[in-house]
Amino acid sequence: MALEFHFTDTPPQGYLDELHSLDVPKLYDPLLSKQQRGNLMVLIKKRLNDWHKKIRTQLKAIEGRYDSSNRDKARLIAAPYKTLEDLGNDLSTAVIELERSMRAGRVVPQGFSFGTHIFGELQRGEWHLGDSDDVYLWEDYTTLRRRMEAVGSEYKPLLENVKVSKARVKQQQNDIKAMMASYKRRKSPLNIIIRLLPVLLVVIFTLTMALYTLGSDEALAEALSNQAIGSILLLVATVAAILMIVLVRRRTRHLKELKENITQGKHFLQDLKGAYKQARIDYYPTDKLYKELRAEYKILKASFPS
Repeated sequence: MALEFHFTDTPPQGYLDELHSLDVPKLYDPLLSKQQRGNLMVLIKKRLNDWHKKIRTQLKAIEGRYDSSNRDKARLIAAPYKTLEDLGNDLSTAVIELERSMRAGRVVPQGFSFGTHIFGELQRGEWHLGDSDDVYLWEDYTTLRRRMEAVGSEYKPLLENVKVSKARVKQQQNDIKAMMASYKRRKSPLNIIIRLLPVLLVVIFTLTMALYTLGSDEALAEALSNQAIGSILLLVATVAAILMIVLVRRRTRHLKELKENITQGKHFLQDLKGAYKQARIDYYPTDKLYKELRAEYKILKASFPS
């Protein structure tokens, strides 16, 4: 449900118009005699007091319409009246200071003026005083802010998409570097030696011992024993040789798979770079517009300090 004033509420502009009807700045008219200024001050103080009673009654009525669960709504509805109450307090203070100056026989200070219009945004609780030009400027300001917010709602997802796309490109580049380093390391002669040399030495050693034992020219009993040992060693050598072949083939297959993964990774990287490029193409026009709107918004916002 949209936030709005109650039908029994006096519009904020009504209270401001009444303040203007008191004509407090008239007290600073240098053409007034001391008696005229004194008589006018008595009248204005009384009318100001009556005005304060009305604004306080209005604020109490607003507070009484909302329970503790709706304090934020009450605060927003009361915001323009609070702004007017502060203005009324400033005017009362100015009248009191002028009265003191008159009693002290000092020169009447320079007069002042205050806004003829109160304007703002109920949903934000932001209210200002000014003239008709300020009202038009406020309309431009709020229109610009809404446009900036609309562009911002498009800008943020686009910016996030650029960041994500860039991060994915970076991650893929790192993955490819890691795979290339692994491929280079596994393909190096040193790596081959480290992995296959122990098995190769076992094959050579056991095969040599097997041939030596089988070819030994000893007595029959010892020959049979040597032949058994030699057969075992020959079997071990055969198993070790098979193991070495398996390791070589496995290494070759792993290197082939790793190379294929690197090739696929590079293709995928190109796709990611294309997506990143497109994300930037989509992002930069909106980014430029958003920054232009923000710059203009800041200039206008300076006219309406919080």
